[in-house]
Amino acid sequence: MQNEVGIFHHLKNLKIPEGFTAREQKIEDKTINVYDNGTFTIVYGIDAKKERSFYWFDKEKSSIISKITPMTIANKKVFLIDLEDEKEGFELSSISIDETEIKGYQFKEGLEGYILLVVLNENGEKVEYLYETSEGTMQLYGGFSTVKKEQYNEMIKIIEIQKYVICAISALLLLSIMLLIILVFKQRKGKTNETSNQ
Repeated sequence: MQNEVGIFHHLKNLKIPEGFTAREQKIEDKTINVYDNGTFTIVYGIDAKKERSFYWFDKEKSSIISKITPMTIANKKVFLIDLEDEKEGFELSSISIDETEIKGYQFKEGLEGYILLVVLNENGEKVEYLYETSEGTMQLYGGFSTVKKEQYNEMIKIIEIQKYVICAISALLLLSIMLLIILVFKQRKGKTNETSNQ
C-alpha cells in the first residue's frame, strides 16, 4: 500500500482527529507531517483513486499499514481499518452505521443480526467487536462459534442419550452394590447359624 499512497507534506487547516498532535518526521531525504496520540501515528495521504484519507503509519518501518477512519460507534471511539478479504467462519460484508458505510464480517452460519467489526482502539490495539444491528449495541468478541439450530438439536439429543446411559449405569451399579450387601449379609448369617448349632 505504501507505494500507492502519496503523503502530504504541509497542509494548512487540516482537521486532525481528536487527541492527535502534529509533528514532523524525516523519511530518507524528505520531511513529512505525522500525527501522534502517544500510542500510534497517522499520516494524511492520497491514494491512486485520488481519495484523501488518514492512514495508520509505522514509524519504525516508515510504512503505511492501513487506511484509517476515526468514528464513534455505540459510544466507543474507534478507528476503522482495512480488512482481510477472508476470515474463517465469516464472509466479508458491509453495514451502514450513522450514514457511514462500514465493512465487517457476517457469520456464515447462524447469529443473524450481528456483524463483526475489526477496528483499532485509542491505544492502537486491533480489537474485534460484535455489533448488534437492531439496537446498535457493541461488545468485545470473545471468539465463540455459532451452530445451526439443527446442530444444536442434535447435540441436545446426544446429551439426553448420555443422561439415560449414565442413569442406567448408575442403576446397575446400585443394584450390584445391593446384591453384594445381601450376599455378605447372608454369608454372615450362615456363619452365625453354624456357630450357634455347635
